[in-house]
Amino acid sequence: MQWIYNVCLTLVLQEGVFRLAPDGDESMFVKQQLNDNSFVRCNDVNCISNLIKVWFRDLPVHLLDSADQTAISNVDDVGVAFFQY
Repeated sequence: MQWIYNVCLTLVLQEGVFRLAPDGDESMFVKQQLNDNSFVRCNDVNCISNLIKVWFRDLPVHLLDSADQTAISNVDDVGVAFFQY
C-alpha cells in the first residue's frame, strides 16, 4: 500500500504528468508486469501516469458519463468536486 502512496505523491509533484509519452517498450513491459501481478518497480513516472490514463480510457463505462457536465465545468476546486460526487 505504501508504494501506491509513493506513486501518487510522485505523480502529483511531477510537472507535465499525463502529457509526456513514456518509452513504448518500457510501458509495454510494465503493463505486462501489472497484468501478471509481478510488478516490482518503475522509475519513470511518465510510464506509470500513461498506464493510469490508458486504464481509465479503456474502462467499459466512463466514470464521468453520468455526471452533470455543467457542474463539472463549474468546479474550481478539486476538493469540492471530490466531495460533491
